[in-house]
Amino acid sequence: MRRLFACALIATLSAPTLAQALSEKEASDLLTVTDYLNGECRNGIGDDQKTLKACNMRDVMFTHVKNNGWCYGAPTKPTAKGKWRPCKAPEKKIVQAKAPSRQVKPSSRQAKTPRLARRGASRHTTYKHA
Repeated sequence: MRRLFACALIATLSAPTLAQALSEKEASDLLTVTDYLNGECRNGIGDDQKTLKACNMRDVMFTHVKNNGWCYGAPTKPTAKGKWRPCKAPEKKIVQAKAPSRQVKPSSRQAKTPRLARRGASRHTTYKHA
């Protein structure tokens, strides 16, 4: 386990800076270690130091991969079915505000007369069948 942490730390420190994206090989290596740490974190005992170290290191590794150009899952799909992939730079679209094409009508409740004005009216309606 100590050897794994040492490898993870070296990989993190030797990886490119935030301005550069990780290559597929670098990301794959980091994600392999991160997946192992994730298993150690999830299967460990709650307050055990070994478990806490695995969880902390996993979080650092995931953040490092995310900050260096990798995303988990497609933006339109649930993350449970996702895989790590290089992030695409979002396209900037200029959207102009449009004026509404029709006026908003008051809701049916607002259009009805107040309850006090209807007090004299029968509450039940009788329907006649033809």
